[in-house]
Amino acid sequence: MERVATQPIASGDNITQALRYLVEAACSAGPLDGMVLADREGLVLAAAGDRDACAEVAQRVASMAIELATFRGRVIGAEAAWPVAIRRASVAGMGLYVAAIGGTSEVRDAQLARAVAGVERLLA
Repeated sequence: MERVATQPIASGDNITQALRYLVEAACSAGPLDGMVLADREGLVLAAAGDRDACAEVAQRVASMAIELATFRGRVIGAEAAWPVAIRRASVAGMGLYVAAIGGTSEVRDAQLARAVAGVERLLA
């Protein structure tokens, strides 16, 4: 009997696209001003919404001196300040962070939980 694959094998491009769709869906469902997935150095891996806010928040995460698991507050940039919720994604020891920008506290928390779970599932 021949085995039939139940899941497609994902290539790097497919994973990148899936991460982009994930943050876009969470950002739109909020609604949020933006959502960003970034590494510890501030490199944006996927973003949706206000690109300037996403880039600024990613850079601020990189400048934080501690390895935080979660952060709720305001990120102050050169041109604006944004209410954010940031959470570390547990993926094979990588320092990945997801940030929900704008919206209400409840919306940020709900969409952040959704996005982090999706990132962890996709990159597991």
